[in-house]
Amino acid sequence: MILTEEEAKTKRCQESFGPPLSPDGAAILAAAMYQSTTTSPSHCIGSACMAWRFSADEAGDGIPRGYCGKAGLP
Repeated sequence: MILTEEEAKTKRCQESFGPPLSPDGAAILAAAMYQSTTTSPSHCIGSACMAWRFSADEAGDGIPRGYCGKAGLP
């Protein structure tokens, strides 16, 4: 899926998950994510990630778009 970086930052990144959490740790993380209005640590970080790949400007509007290179070609 080719997205702008702002759109990508609303998607979850499977690479950002750490080791499995205990039930108490998972509940604490879920509560923190629910209360947070900022990007969660498990969301895409766009071009700050080494796997981010920029795509050609197919829309012709000059807005940079890209995709996760870990997920393969879109």
